[in-house]
Amino acid sequence: MVLQKLLESIRNSGDRKALYYLNNNNYLYSDILHKYETYDRLLSELPKQHDKARYLVYVKDPFEYICIFMAVIKHGIVIPFEAAKKEYNEMIIGECKANYIFMQEDISLGSYRAEKIWSDGKVNLLGIDDYREDKLQIDENIIICYFTSGTTGKPKCVMFSDQALYNNINSLAELIKIEKKDVCYTPISPMMTGALNTIYLPALLKGASVAVNITFLAGSVMKTINSQGVTILFMVPLLYTKMLESNSVHLINWKSIRMCLTSSSYMSETIFKQFHDVANICISSIYCSSECGVIAVNYSDQIEIAMKYVGHPLKGTEVEVIKDGKILDAGEYGELVVAGINNSQGYLNYDNSALGILLHGKTYYKTGDYGAITENGVIISGRIADTMNIAGHLVDPIEIEKVLVNYEKVEDASVFSCIDDKHNEYIVAKVQCVNKEICMDDIELKQYCRQKLSDYKIPSNIIFVDKIERTANGKKIRRV
Repeated sequence: MVLQKLLESIRNSGDRKALYYLNNNNYLYSDILHKYETYDRLLSELPKQHDKARYLVYVKDPFEYICIFMAVIKHGIVIPFEAAKKEYNEMIIGECKANYIFMQEDISLGSYRAEKIWSDGKVNLLGIDDYREDKLQIDENIIICYFTSGTTGKPKCVMFSDQALYNNINSLAELIKIEKKDVCYTPISPMMTGALNTIYLPALLKGASVAVNITFLAGSVMKTINSQGVTILFMVPLLYTKMLESNSVHLINWKSIRMCLTSSSYMSETIFKQFHDVANICISSIYCSSECGVIAVNYSDQIEIAMKYVGHPLKGTEVEVIKDGKILDAGEYGELVVAGINNSQGYLNYDNSALGILLHGKTYYKTGDYGAITENGVIISGRIADTMNIAGHLVDPIEIEKVLVNYEKVEDASVFSCIDDKHNEYIVAKVQCVNKEICMDDIELKQYCRQKLSDYKIPSNIIFVDKIERTANGKKIRRV
């Protein structure tokens, strides 16, 4: 379904521009088709050792990445892969038992042995010897697996069927009304799930163009938006924050942009308001999860609604709020659960029985998000998984983080709980100071917190760090 629809769009678009690079190295839709056919022939000639071979793809160039993605979903399962230290790479290979890996540069595979099968001088295809002939019992409809961020534990490999992936990208493309005249842009690599499913695939599916410039530099983002005539922009909250901290935000032609999108992590109301004041655009939140795909989109032009809610569920997606296994009424807070056509098929090589709950005769996936459903849409107030039980009180770490970062000497903070020798939870806060030379001690910060928080919400242990750890999507890593 995904490949068929992409090929229809590509063939119909012919010599229209598909990918605009900042260095003028542009690619037409016909170029994508030609390169896809090259990779298709390559994979067709590989020995048929697997019914569903698993291909890790670590390719930084978006043009090559998209063409490889299309060829792989025809012949096997694509697994987007952001290479890191050898221990992480080794863990990823073992978790998905990858058979092959596409890469543009050498990376450490740890204890795994790999043999180069093919190369065109830019991209290499390696066969991983340990799993060259390995087979797993995987549904034949699975075409892509994503690894979770691992912010609270070991990353898991989430499986999506052909139909589910198509539902995700097509429903989003239609909801935000992507047209051929649009120029879509994200400074994030398509190796990241959010960028691939929010910009690259929806845009190509509808025959639009994608501006390409992978960067976290605000000035470079500004240059791309202005020079390429961007109409749809997608960035994670961290990048919007960096943009607002730069003078470049005032040099962007915001009038050309009709929609700004965000997802992946919490965005403060302050950032929503500051961005609206500068650009006169309400940032549209995309509510999604690793297991459920796209759940809801908020495209309200009212700032008070845009910054508080994550929108209404997409067509074919059902959201309920539960507590103690029972469905709650509108406006009541509990855990958000999701059923529908966008959901994944669970984790590869895991017992998925705890992932869902049976309601109305349907299986709803637990999101781990604490929130409610209102007439203005879904509202999320925190993560159940992150919620701390402190002396019998349920405490949301985000509430404490908001207080900490409002202190003039604090740049950023991350709050989580640890267990003491008596098996009681206590609060730990990692704090990044605005300026190392005029930082504070934990006594000063605790005194400030006492003015804003109940006693049981005061961090017991404050750790000063140079930088708060985050994932590539900007999510805080809440653990020691």
